[in-house]
Amino acid sequence: MRSRIFDQDLLKNGMRLRKRLLAVVQNFEFSNAEQVSEELFNIEASYRTMTLEMQGLRELAAVERMADALQIAAFLCKWIGRRLEATPDAQHFFTAAKDRTLLLQESLKTLEDFPSTYQALEKWVRDAQKNIDVLSFGSLIHALGCIPLPIFYAKHHDPRQEFRNNFGLGVNDDNPSPQKPITPPVIKLLFSLNGLLWTTPQAIQSDVQYDLQVDVTVSQWPSDFPILEIDYISTMDRSAYSATPFVLSEKESIEQTQLKGHLIFKTPQSLLSEPATLKVRGRFVSEGHSKTLSTVILGHHELCVRALGRESYPILTTYPMMDIQIPKVFQEAQQALPDLNPEVLNDFLRCLIRLAQYAGMVGDCGVFKGKKINEPRDFQKHLLQALRMTDLGSEVKEGERITGGFLDLRYRNIVIELKVSRTEKEREKIRKEYIEQPSQYAMTSIPISIACILDMTEKIRPPSNIANNITLETPTLHGFEEAEPPYPSKVAVLIIDGNLKSPSDYSN
Repeated sequence: MRSRIFDQDLLKNGMRLRKRLLAVVQNFEFSNAEQVSEELFNIEASYRTMTLEMQGLRELAAVERMADALQIAAFLCKWIGRRLEATPDAQHFFTAAKDRTLLLQESLKTLEDFPSTYQALEKWVRDAQKNIDVLSFGSLIHALGCIPLPIFYAKHHDPRQEFRNNFGLGVNDDNPSPQKPITPPVIKLLFSLNGLLWTTPQAIQSDVQYDLQVDVTVSQWPSDFPILEIDYISTMDRSAYSATPFVLSEKESIEQTQLKGHLIFKTPQSLLSEPATLKVRGRFVSEGHSKTLSTVILGHHELCVRALGRESYPILTTYPMMDIQIPKVFQEAQQALPDLNPEVLNDFLRCLIRLAQYAGMVGDCGVFKGKKINEPRDFQKHLLQALRMTDLGSEVKEGERITGGFLDLRYRNIVIELKVSRTEKEREKIRKEYIEQPSQYAMTSIPISIACILDMTEKIRPPSNIANNITLETPTLHGFEEAEPPYPSKVAVLIIDGNLKSPSDYSN
């Protein structure tokens, strides 16, 4: 016969975690979203540890579902923090949170014994599945503190267990004590492509084979499961891609933590399609493959791929690193401005490609090598002639008057503002200085523009790869200094290296 016994430590631990959760949601601010994310992950881990002491109790399901909600909130806070910093991996955390809301929704039926917890979590999940923006995000985090949980104060107790142990009678067959569950082990995976850490999304050339590597860290090998298998799940047709599955044994893990294989996407994607996603799956396998044990994956738990092809994705500029960077900028713009007409996005992409080709040509040919130029007379004239010789043709206009000023260049609805920097070389400072003017020109039109900046500062050191000189920036707008507007402005910044030296000038 099994009964419950009061456990003071369990009660105190539950109250302590509740207090920590209330403190973190009440003090949430956008400026500390990254710190809140880490604290939510820590509280989640503490709740999951507490479940080990609650096996067989009805309250166990409520604790597990609450931990799931905390994990989702932590990923969303990470998304907000990275988004405010304009880092390219922000969407990665948003996608992870969205996927986990589906899993949580499916498992809510285990809370039938706790209707208050069930109803509150169900509403919270519905809110989390909506199109969240920065303005409504704070209320979602605050709502976590309003989800009621049962009070945890007792464990299962068998009053006859000590008697049986003393006389060697073992476990009562009619009322066996619950076995301690095998908790999912944690593994960390970091993927690399051709020796470079995987970015999200990763742009690759279709029908080209790449070296795929993964660094594996195992927290603890579970007993009776000496083999770790890593493979992928996707909605894509399996014949459209090939990614090496990896296998690591417990013995090999002592000497080897990096596994090597290959990746190839055979079919290019269309211009406006979403990146392809490969969900990474890890599982431990017993000898003979009779049993498997799922894992919790930290790091790269999914691989997002943008497969480029000349037929369906007209990125190819003949400058390989630009072909990797431009799709990232384009996708970031696409995600930030989902209501923008696809034709406008296509115009933005075409314009960006031709400007990138121009930047590469200037670097290759040393067009402005050692010259003192007049911005409108030399730079603007030279760029206008170059763009009109491309497929953009006569639709590139100059000198149009708008909002009290004159545009440098415009391609259809895409404003191109030109600047020359003669004293400032630091890329971050240049971007901040020149992104507001083009966004003002575009305030009554589409909220996306391009700033093209010619760097004529002295080149004491060799210039960096041109892919470092193209980014998508978000200017701060009047009336939205502390909040994100529903329709933000985006400015693609392309910096062109002029005033170049001869390569031999850098030799000692």
